[in-house]
Order: sequence, then C-alpha cells, then structure tokens
Amino acid sequence: RRVAELPLNGRNALALTLLTPSVKSNAGPTASGFADRGIQLSSISINGGPNAMNGQLLDGGNNIQSYIGEVAINPGVDSVEEFKVQSGGMSAEYGFTAGGVINMVTRSGTNHGSVYEFFRNDKLDARNTFAATRPPFRYNQFGASVGGPVIKNKTFFFGNWEEYRFRRSRPLIASFPTPGQRTGNFSDLFTAAGSLIPIYDPFSTQGSGTAATRAIYPGNIIPPTQIDPVARAINEFYPLPNRTPTDRFTNANNFINNASEVQSMRQYTIKGDHRFSDKNYLFARLSFFNHKTDKGGGGGELYTNE
Repeated sequence: RRVAELPLNGRNALALTLLTPSVKSNAGPTASGFADRGIQLSSISINGGPNAMNGQLLDGGNNIQSYIGEVAINPGVDSVEEFKVQSGGMSAEYGFTAGGVINMVTRSGTNHGSVYEFFRNDKLDARNTFAATRPPFRYNQFGASVGGPVIKNKTFFFGNWEEYRFRRSRPLIASFPTPGQRTGNFSDLFTAAGSLIPIYDPFSTQGSGTAATRAIYPGNIIPPTQIDPVARAINEFYPLPNRTPTDRFTNANNFINNASEVQSMRQYTIKGDHRFSDKNYLFARLSFFNHKTDKGGGGGELYTNE
C-alpha cells in the first residue's frame, strides 16, 4: 500500500531509493522517473560508491541490463509487493557490488484489482518565460492490475499492464551564424567588448616561423571564390537567426525553437504462484518492458529494453 500510494512524480518504484539514507542521485534532485524511466533512476550512489556498481534484483534475479548498465525491468508500482535498499555489511548471497543492492519483489495474487490513469497537459500549465507561446506538453500514464485465487489458499495469479506516453516541447536557445557570416561577411564579428575580430587571408602569408605575417581581408569579408563548396553546403543545415541576440556584439543566443521530446513505455507482468505448504511455494513470472526515447534539438536518442 505504501509503495502504491506514496506521491511519486512519475509513479516509479525505483524513485523510492532516494528516500533511503546514504543514497544520492547523480542525475539531479528531480530524477524521480517522471521524464526518464531508466538511466537517470539507475544513476545513484549508495554509501559513496560509484553509480555503476549497484546491484539490482527482481524476485531474487539479476535485473541489470549489462549493455548500458541500467535497470532492465522497471516494474510499475502496482506490481511491486516489497522494496528494499541494502548497503554496508550484507549476507553472502549479495555480491558483485561496491555500493548497495536494490531488491524488489513482485506482487502475488490476491483479491485485488485496479484501473488508473495519471495525466498532465499544457492546457493546465502557464507559459514558459522564454517561450513566445505555450509549448505542447502531454503526459499520460495508464494501466490496470488484477489478481485472485485459482485454487483457494493454494494457487494464485496476478497481472499488471501499464503504458506511458510523454510528449513535451521545450524552448531551445542557441547561437548560429548571421546571414552575412554564412556568405563570408564577418564585418559583424565582434568581441563582447565591441572590438572587431579580424579574419586573415591565409594566401597572403609573408615570411616564416614567428616572423610570418598575414593581411586582413578588406572589410573582414572572405571572397566567395575562397569559400570551400563543402563549407557552403554545410551552412544550409544551420537555421537562420530568428530572435534578438542577448549581446549585440557577439550575436549570442540569436535563435529560439521548441525542441521536442517523445517517450513511450509499455510493460506488463504476469505471475502465478502455488503454495505447497507454509514453508514451500513455487512461482513463475513473465515480465516485458519496452521504453523508447526520441529527444529532438540535436539530442536524438533511442533506448529499448525488453
């Protein structure tokens, strides 16, 4: 009940690690699973240990995706029965860790069922100070869980399914060449103090070594014949400035755009267990976790865990 009802921003059980003493997030204080479902939550330090040296266990089995070093299966809070963070002196069954062990146990079947959805929408938000308009923002996290007996007091089943949809645009402010600079006209290239930054003609070199000198291009303008065709073609991929720069000399921060971020997640857990006695029982679990991230604005990424 505590796992399911604690106010977790993003409803991610791994965020509970940050409530434990001696645990520090290496991804910032807001890494609670709202905008990231794996890497940031896994980037934690326990007792001062490195973030890549923590153990992740799910139902007693290893839960580390070794390729990128993050949690492999990130179960929803509705499918978590027990959650524990261990550090310091531990029993011999826990090893291969220089930090701590995060141990999660999935829920077994009981007379339980739920249907839920959590959402955020830009219609309910204020406009960002740096944005001319209110950028799109859609967040939906929805799912259902059900459990119950198959044979009374003996055999039980449990299932949980959850989907996550995250769509966000954020203002991206950057600096790009001015229209004149794209064609070789650097007469507007100044330092922050307003001094012209000269462009020298490499073909005018006279002398050698420390005595070599070069002439400044007249007007600080590179002739079109000396601009490499490859450089001219690359310039077409840079966007044109669309905002008043924060510094009229350096033309810094002369571009603004909405950088989009799209994430989707789907997971489900199916579990069955049979109790032979008060001391012996057998369970089988099937878990699926798929997470995709696409960050625009030059930070394109794609992660898929299954």
